Amino acid sequence: MLPANHSNQEPIRSGDVEAQTAELVRFLRHELHISADSTRQVVEQCKNLKRLPVILWQRKLVTLAQLDQVCHWLEGVVTQTV
Repeated sequence: MLPANHSNQEPIRSGDVEAQTAELVRFLRHELHISADSTRQVVEQCKNLKRLPVILWQRKLVTLAQLDQVCHWLEGVVTQTV
């Protein structure tokens, strides 16, 4: 399943952290069905969105298949700058 951002929308730029976080919360809540409390805690703990999959896995909030989805979602949404 591709992130909603993969339709006809522009990718989110790295500098737009608030937009990235909002999209991330939407994805976690609506696509992976992670609770609002868990989502809020993970996002607050995660200073870098690239660490998010590790935190989700450590807290046992995602299965291995969902972890793969999160990694693919982040690859598609978070545009890295060089």
